[in-house]
Amino acid sequence: MKTATHSGALSDQKVGIIKATELNDLTGTLTKEQVADDFRGSTSRMGEAWDANQKVIQIVAEVAERHDATNAQVALAWLLQRAAQMGVSAVPIPGSRKPERALENLGALDLSLDGEDMSRLDWIRSLVEGTRNIVDNPTWISSGRE
Repeated sequence: MKTATHSGALSDQKVGIIKATELNDLTGTLTKEQVADDFRGSTSRMGEAWDANQKVIQIVAEVAERHDATNAQVALAWLLQRAAQMGVSAVPIPGSRKPERALENLGALDLSLDGEDMSRLDWIRSLVEGTRNIVDNPTWISSGRE
């Protein structure tokens, strides 16, 4: 897991800052056609590496099916459990644009992934191809998406 450093009050409170993970963009809710016409299709992860990353989505879906959960719930549960293993708190901020998705995401709080699930999800992070950035300016990336 990639982590950012933190100091001061965050460190005193044992709150970790966890960078966007490789599972974030790979929950299977988007189609190739949907991202082709917007900025996400310009990223290497969702553009030229789309087909290669479908294997990752398939594995997340298998874990989700075993738990009667969604792919997004699995990704969020993985993040929360990984943070707990690291001894820090995590506050995921999923990109939910619809109220029903936000409610669905809350299901991750009740999802308990076993050691095999966690190992499998840790492993597939290495399979993810491409990056999610199209420029090196994070201000531009978020511009207009508020």
